[in-house]
Amino acid sequence: MLQFMARKTALDTAVGYLDQARRTLEVQKHFYDTANANCGAEFRKARELTGKSCRQMARELGITPAYLSDIERGRRGFPKRLAGVFR
Repeated sequence: MLQFMARKTALDTAVGYLDQARRTLEVQKHFYDTANANCGAEFRKARELTGKSCRQMARELGITPAYLSDIERGRRGFPKRLAGVFR
């Protein structure tokens, strides 16, 4: 019976750690999604100030207009290969 209790305690501890990790990932995903939305909205404002259409800007960046639209709406993040463009 003592071994069973030790295993149950270890299992409960593991489940607790997994639950905590899941909650941490949910919080990180929320911040990532919020950051993408904010960054995308700011990028859209900047693009509009230049007077360029989504299609024109996408062509210059080498991505599709649909991809750029998703970025501006916070649905997708910026591709790593474009990170240097915005410095």
